Amino acid sequence: FQVLLGRYTGQQDLIVGSLSPGRTRSEVEPLVGFFANTVVLRGSLAGNPTFRALAHRCDETVLAAMAHQDVPFGTLAEALKPERVAGRNPLFQLLFTLRPTSMVPRFQFDGLEVDELMARPGTSRFDLSVQVTDEPDAGISLWIEYSTELYDLDRVERLAEHFGVVLGQVVAGPDAIVSECEVMSEAERGRCVDEWNPVPGGGDGRGLHEL
Repeated sequence: FQVLLGRYTGQQDLIVGSLSPGRTRSEVEPLVGFFANTVVLRGSLAGNPTFRALAHRCDETVLAAMAHQDVPFGTLAEALKPERVAGRNPLFQLLFTLRPTSMVPRFQFDGLEVDELMARPGTSRFDLSVQVTDEPDAGISLWIEYSTELYDLDRVERLAEHFGVVLGQVVAGPDAIVSECEVMSEAERGRCVDEWNPVPGGGDGRGLHEL
């Protein structure tokens, strides 16, 4: 996701929020309730690393954040005192969360099939929220919530497609340089390069001012 953000923004210093489960004590593990807390993850693409090196950087960043996950986000924002802007979340505007298999509810009832339905409140807390769920069948699913004041559906669908393209490349070649990772699929690149740029027609020898 950082590789994709870097290509989109041209920035090397990237900050995203993420959710921690907030169940760091054994006493709360069996309890029903919402204990999650928001942590801030600051990543860097400086030095144009390989994806493998970037993954190690991210691992260290996440581990450091999880070591302090009990600090409430509100307390962190109050201590740092970032410049507040109405309608914008302090410290970060993008949320990226990995939802492990253990957090995916699985209900089983005799004679019933149960599906999980996502809530649709009609509002978005952040500019963009991306949740990657580690499915039990070794696949992953992607859920995206976004501000319709900033993004259109087709733009978000393209982002999801680009994310998949980047994932495919880095899995196939983890030692690739991140700046060389493509975000567009072959079909999209062909459309941009070829379909939208037809071979120019022949002229009749007249200049523009004559026409």
